[in-house]
Amino acid sequence: MSSPGQPAGVLRGGALLAAGLAVSNAFGYALNLVASRVLGPDEFGAFAALMGIVLVAFVGSLALQSVTARRLATDGPAAAPAMARLGRRFAFGIAGGLALAAPAFSVFLHLDTVQVLLVAASMVPLTLVGYRFGLAQGTERFAPLAVLYIVVASGRLGGTLVGLAIRDSVTAGLIGSLAGASAAAVLAARIAPSPHPSTDIPEPGAARELAIAAGALFAFFGLTNVDVLLARHHLDGHEAGLYALGAVVGKGAFWFPAFIAVLAYPMLVDESRRGSAMRVSLALVAASGAVLTLGTALAPHFVVGLIGGDEYEDLADEVALFALAGSMYAVAQLLIYARLAQGDPRSGVRVAAVGVALVLWVQLSANDTVTAIVLSVCAAAAALSVAGLLAERRILLWSDRRAGDEADDEGGTRSELDGLDAVQPEQPAGGREDPERQQPGR
Repeated sequence: MSSPGQPAGVLRGGALLAAGLAVSNAFGYALNLVASRVLGPDEFGAFAALMGIVLVAFVGSLALQSVTARRLATDGPAAAPAMARLGRRFAFGIAGGLALAAPAFSVFLHLDTVQVLLVAASMVPLTLVGYRFGLAQGTERFAPLAVLYIVVASGRLGGTLVGLAIRDSVTAGLIGSLAGASAAAVLAARIAPSPHPSTDIPEPGAARELAIAAGALFAFFGLTNVDVLLARHHLDGHEAGLYALGAVVGKGAFWFPAFIAVLAYPMLVDESRRGSAMRVSLALVAASGAVLTLGTALAPHFVVGLIGGDEYEDLADEVALFALAGSMYAVAQLLIYARLAQGDPRSGVRVAAVGVALVLWVQLSANDTVTAIVLSVCAAAAALSVAGLLAERRILLWSDRRAGDEADDEGGTRSELDGLDAVQPEQPAGGREDPERQQPGR
């Protein structure tokens, strides 16, 4: 049986993750499709707004997954108890923040306050599953991770459908969604149980790392979605609708290779595998984008007709630009996760800077046509990708052998220092970490 780090294991893990994410995304699409039919336009508008809040808040779960995976890959099972405690505090913190903001959301989005509170409650289980995702990802158990993606998506879908079957209202659907998410979180704990190591490593820097990851992913999420809002603001109704459909194409190109970043992340933490993992995953994501963009450019009328129908035929000339933007954002996402794998605190700053520049440029200049806005998005995605490549230039150019030799030298130096420390008074618990444990994959 092949291990996760071997080629056969990587291919198998990639196939499982691709399938798991595909099913998860299909369930998410089905949720909106069924809700739109059952609720009708007025109530579905409220439901969609509430799901938008969930989508934004779910960034916290992704951040918890990222940090947990990194800590598990670096420190092993001994890091799990501290991450579990941090995850619980983080989940209730997100839910509490949403609950406090419920009156403001209800006024601004014309929602019932109880509905926003139900969304806040659902963020507890939806954030906690991020810890389970991270456990599976950090230990490179990709089959359980794929199952977890499906379980969480099916829990939300199934719970919402049961709620809507009992009563066709937004509140009933949200109660069902809360129940389904809670059941999924319980099941997730059985699929990816917490390890019980003999030692419990304090993680004083984990909270800061979680804040950095959440900030970077929130900024990136905002950047990849702000163009639709700008188009809605500046374009007329028809053109804004065309842009919204183009954004769907862009999201398809963005999410299609998402499993590659998930698969590569634990290897990006490990210095002995980081270079080859970065080069291979970058090539795969770029190739995926090239194929999707070229295919869209060669058959624009088919793509537009398949997704939107004849009413959106006017988008055919620009639809390939949306695929290009989504593909470049996919490259940028991989590079952001590469920086998070190293705990880089500046990753979110770069994303925020590009986002501010995009908003200002569209607001002040390029806002009169679909083409002008999507070209601005392409420029922003390209700028973010180039910034990420520059940040990764050392690891992309160096060989794994050279990086591994430097890591070995650093480990040897630490061993010598530990030998010197043996004659010093005993360090308090958690004062110094075992260098062997800091060098995964040896």
